Amino acid sequence: KINRTVKVKLNEHKVVTDGSFRYEEAIPPDTLMYFPWGVTTQVNGTAQEHLDDFQQLLKENSLLQIGGQESLGRGFVQQWMAPQKESNGKKEGKG
Repeated sequence: KINRTVKVKLNEHKVVTDGSFRYEEAIPPDTLMYFPWGVTTQVNGTAQEHLDDFQQLLKENSLLQIGGQESLGRGFVQQWMAPQKESNGKKEGKG
């Protein structure tokens, strides 16, 4: 269930003031989401370097903020990468 909040600020005449309408949607805190990602081949041959940099960034930072309202504690997620599968001595599924 997505939590929705609609707020409208009215003046003394019960008229909406400019810029006072606010609509928010928030995913419940214990929601489990999966996000597959990958890296495409780069013309300049830097795909593996970028992949390694990205994986290192994820290893060093298990807590990420991908949403707004940091002051309310929203938008923070804990992430982890699934282990890579071995196939014929080669690693598959990087990321």
